[in-house]
Amino acid sequence: MNQEIKDRIEQIRQEIIPAGYKQYRNDIFPSDWEVKQLKDIAPLQRGFDLPASKVNIGDTPVCYSNGISRYHNEYKVEGPGVVTGRSGTIGNVFYITDNFWPHNTTLWVTDFKRNVEKFVYYLYKYIKLERFHAGTGVPTLNRNDVHMHKIPIPNKVDEQQKIADILSTWDRAIELKESLIKEKEEQKKGLMQELLTPVNSNQWFKLKLRDLGKTYNGLTGKTRKDFGTGKKFITFKNIFDNSKLNLNVFDRVLLKEGEKQNMIKYGDVFFTTSSETPHEVGMSSVLLDEIEEDIYLNSFCFGFRLSSFEEVLPEFLRYCLRGDSFRYEMMRLAQGSTRFNLSKTEFLKTTLEVPSISQQHRIAKILSTADQEIDLLKREVAKLKEQKKGLMQLLLTGIVRVKEAVTSG
Repeated sequence: MNQEIKDRIEQIRQEIIPAGYKQYRNDIFPSDWEVKQLKDIAPLQRGFDLPASKVNIGDTPVCYSNGISRYHNEYKVEGPGVVTGRSGTIGNVFYITDNFWPHNTTLWVTDFKRNVEKFVYYLYKYIKLERFHAGTGVPTLNRNDVHMHKIPIPNKVDEQQKIADILSTWDRAIELKESLIKEKEEQKKGLMQELLTPVNSNQWFKLKLRDLGKTYNGLTGKTRKDFGTGKKFITFKNIFDNSKLNLNVFDRVLLKEGEKQNMIKYGDVFFTTSSETPHEVGMSSVLLDEIEEDIYLNSFCFGFRLSSFEEVLPEFLRYCLRGDSFRYEMMRLAQGSTRFNLSKTEFLKTTLEVPSISQQHRIAKILSTADQEIDLLKREVAKLKEQKKGLMQLLLTGIVRVKEAVTSG
């Protein structure tokens, strides 16, 4: 970013109007831009009814409030188009290249008023439509409030097009990275299947969990007022989302002096005890970091502490317990109808099949390397998304003009 742009940003931050700019209310924008109501830029209309029973499989995407989930044999609107959620899920904005059917849970742009379609898409994403929530029980987008909202935009179509082109370039870079992540995740899934399946049963050993260690409970005797401050504890979501516990994700709980609660330590494995579906019961996460402070476990999970690391390694359990064989066993043990629970007694009867310690170490290292590659790509995607967010802020307010964006990188 060159010095001229930096100076301009600083001036606007101090509410000083730079040369070549003007002000409308709290917005400072280029003098050759115009303030318009959204109804005069790209008006929205409610989508069309299409019950699931009436969907005939075809090539036309049916756009719902949370995206495309069905394909029909007829279309209602010629592409390209811009669609956003009207009820249920609001705030998401979608750009549709081909002909499509906007469902009645959405709003779609009926007339782009000679504005560039892709520019309108980025404009609607930028203004955060979820703030026009109608305030009812079910989240609903108030179309009238959206239409009345005023925003400055460039009058020249070529400037709109260049802004859209720049942001599209970032989107393509993000999409490529995300595609690579999916590819790497599929490769890792195949690796897990291969490495965690015994090739020679004579070299793998069957061990019951009850012979490897003991379970312990998470926090007990706590009420809502105890949470929010105090000691760290590991959340349900942290365990569910991560095969390796993320110590940067935690909540806090107040403990009384002398109060006895179970503390976690290196090598412990944590399991989700209860969930709404059997697929989410018994999800595991392993603590593979040494910790120097007291950290506790949430009440909806339980811990499993190995008696020793002589027969099984925590690093190996990270993958073994997320493998298809063990996950199938956990789903089989899940009990319930509306909510499913895992019995610790039955859990401890579960048998693991494991190779030698040296082989466990080799398997864990291979799969850990795969995870590191995926994590690196995810960090790169997060960085690209953050950079794009900043670029949208600069381009769609005119703080940075398109020629400057191209030359300054």
